[in-house]
Amino acid sequence: MKKIFIVLILIIPIMTISAFDSALSTDEFSDQVEEYGIPTLSLVRNLKQQADRAFNAKKWSEAEKLYNEHAEKANFLANIISQGIEPYYSASYDDKKYFYSTALSKDESTSNKYKQDRNVSFLKRGICLYELGDMDGSLVLLMKALDLIDLENIEAWNYAREYIYKLVGYSSGDVN
Repeated sequence: MKKIFIVLILIIPIMTISAFDSALSTDEFSDQVEEYGIPTLSLVRNLKQQADRAFNAKKWSEAEKLYNEHAEKANFLANIISQGIEPYYSASYDDKKYFYSTALSKDESTSNKYKQDRNVSFLKRGICLYELGDMDGSLVLLMKALDLIDLENIEAWNYAREYIYKLVGYSSGDVN
């Protein structure tokens, strides 16, 4: 019994220190900054404009690469903006009901806008791959886009449906 007690006395502080070190780790954020850099509003906006120009010019390979970069950076930017209101998200229900402000609402809306832009980039990447003849890659991205696109973006939803149905030879309303 004494041996178990001694082992526990030695292990518990190590586990506590390990959990404390893990909670204070910045590795996740360091990895993201290293991979994506710091995505500024102007950088993300410019990437989207470049991708849209390439897409409209039917430069499918160039557009696909630009939409991929845009999706990554727009997603990270949305996460950074969301991180700015993380203390609110982590607060208790009672604390939240007395604190919410229009500034937080604007921040949350901005973050959601960049997530929606990311979703459309997934859709347009899928279309680019379709046009390049990569049907497997196209299907994967279009399915992911449909997972992410919300009901309010009916135009993107219909666009994704159109291409995903082309891939499988289905026409809306087919019964056979």
